[in-house]
Amino acid sequence: MSALQPPTNDPIEVLVLDIGGTVVREGAGVRPDGSLAVELQPGVAEDLAELARRYTITAATNTGFMSAREVRAYLDQVGVGGYFAEIVTSSDHRAPKPDPTIVVLAARAGGATAMDRVLFIGDAASDEEAARGAGVNFAVVAPEGLAFTVARWHMERDE
Repeated sequence: MSALQPPTNDPIEVLVLDIGGTVVREGAGVRPDGSLAVELQPGVAEDLAELARRYTITAATNTGFMSAREVRAYLDQVGVGGYFAEIVTSSDHRAPKPDPTIVVLAARAGGATAMDRVLFIGDAASDEEAARGAGVNFAVVAPEGLAFTVARWHMERDE
């Protein structure tokens, strides 16, 4: 199986992604105009383009102050906001991970028919705990990227 070729009987309908540390590098800094600098993790744009052909992609992300609209604008700066069918933030729902609320909302917004048909990809223990609480599958983002992470999850599941 290639890194971007899930099995034909793929149990996953929706990918829910964490943003900070998974899609973008955290702490990229602030520009002179006060806006946040955006730096994607390596290969993310290409991986999102490929994965979006197979899955509905949503986001569940902890934010201290940014709304979903602001996170989308942040991601639009680097051309990847359009890959997300929905973005759900802890700021909008007052439910930071590890509370599973935003993961459940992101899965539902993506049209998941059941929580076990969702794969949440993140980089922190709070992401894994939120996934467990939401009843969704979880994978730690691999240094090799999102597409590799999805492929690895399938291979480990099938072993």
